[in-house]
Amino acid sequence: MKIKQFEVTEGRLKAVKDTSTFGGTNMWHLYIQKVTGNWEQVQWIGVYSIQQLFHTQLPTYLDSKQSF
Repeated sequence: MKIKQFEVTEGRLKAVKDTSTFGGTNMWHLYIQKVTGNWEQVQWIGVYSIQQLFHTQLPTYLDSKQSF
C-alpha cells in the first residue's frame, strides 16, 4: 500500500502524515511553528493521540497486515 503525503495546519501546529509503513500506517509527524516562522518537528505520534490537538479530522488507514 502506498500512502500519499497529507498535511494539516491549524494555527501554529502542523500534522504531516508519515508515508512509511514503519510503526504502522497511522503515524504522523507533529510540528510547531517557532516565533521565527520556521517549523520544528517535535514528535512522531499515532493518529489517535495527535487527533486530540486538531479540529480537522485526520484520515486513518487500515493496515492490511494487522489481524484482530
